[in-house]
Amino acid sequence: MTGRPARLLVAALSIVLALALQTTVFSRLPLPGGTPSLLLVLVVACALVGGVPWGVGMGFTIGLAADLLSNHPAGLLALVFLLVGWAVGLVEADGTHLVLRGIVAVALSAVGSFALYVALLALIGPDRVQWASQLADLPTTVLYDVILTPVVVPLVAMVERRLRAASYR
Repeated sequence: MTGRPARLLVAALSIVLALALQTTVFSRLPLPGGTPSLLLVLVVACALVGGVPWGVGMGFTIGLAADLLSNHPAGLLALVFLLVGWAVGLVEADGTHLVLRGIVAVALSAVGSFALYVALLALIGPDRVQWASQLADLPTTVLYDVILTPVVVPLVAMVERRLRAASYR
């Protein structure tokens, strides 16, 4: 299996694996402050490596899957991650300084997605948003996401290179 079917299969498997790790491992780690968002880091990595189409596609799919597993309004994370995938995909990395660009993109995306998520939740959510408590966890959440970046971004880039090489055979 080469080309588009292989890429879609790998994307689906990475989404399932990231969701499983996020819900069973990362969300339960006894870390001070917030928790890392492997899902956001994966969206940023896919957008850096695959550009706008893969950033938007992965962002929407990962966000919708996370929405369906959570208790907030469905479609909220799908919209936020779609916009993150679009924005990061516009600055698609070429391979040079990929990890450095990934760190900057993840840090900016973590802050931006938090602000957008909380703002949208305040507009459509039935409950009042606890800005102070959520804002207090933001620095540690950004730090944890940045720590994940040097692992996730090169891994996604490696898989993408192998898929491209396999499709040219």
